[in-house]
Amino acid sequence: MVAISLIDIRKELQCPICLGIIRRTRTVMECLHRFCGDCIDKAIRLGNNECPSCRAHCASRRSLRADPRFDALVAAVFPNRDRIEKEVVVLEGGGGRGKDGELR
Repeated sequence: MVAISLIDIRKELQCPICLGIIRRTRTVMECLHRFCGDCIDKAIRLGNNECPSCRAHCASRRSLRADPRFDALVAAVFPNRDRIEKEVVVLEGGGGRGKDGELR
């Protein structure tokens, strides 16, 4: 049996922008990197038309796609996502998301 820690899995499900567990997944179609919908929408709205992970050109928000299957995977792995993120924030000493899920 292969054992994988939730910490290792969390790293794979982490948004590179806010460092929280991805919410409302949006995928950059040019490179297939995933981000929180709010995070990548804000980055592109602010004029950053490139993938924050690899700098691939991202023409507009139209080139982003929702990924409901990835959202379902995250929900299955972390059914208590909000509680887990609060614990991580306390352990790491701040940052992350607030009570309402918004970035701080």
